Amino acid sequence: MGKRRDQVYVHKLNRVISEERWREMSGAWTSQADQIAKTITELEAALLTSGADDAREAFELLEQASELYGAIRSKSRREGLILPPPP
Repeated sequence: MGKRRDQVYVHKLNRVISEERWREMSGAWTSQADQIAKTITELEAALLTSGADDAREAFELLEQASELYGAIRSKSRREGLILPPPP
C-alpha cells in the first residue's frame, strides 16, 4: 500500500490527478490501514486471553486448511479447471 500511495502522491505533485482525488484515495488508504491495525490488535488480544493451546490449535487448523486448499487446486488443475491464484 505504501508504494502505491507514494506513486499516487507523485502523480498529485505532477498534476496527473487532482488534489481532491488524492485526498479521497489517501483517506481510503488511511481507513484501511487503521482497520488492519485494529484487527491485528483484536487478534493479539484474543490470542493472549485464549491461551497458547487455543492459539496452537488455531494455527494447526490454518495449516490444514492451507494444505487442503493446495490439494483442491492440484486436483482442479488435473481436471482442467482453472482457479485464481491463492492470496
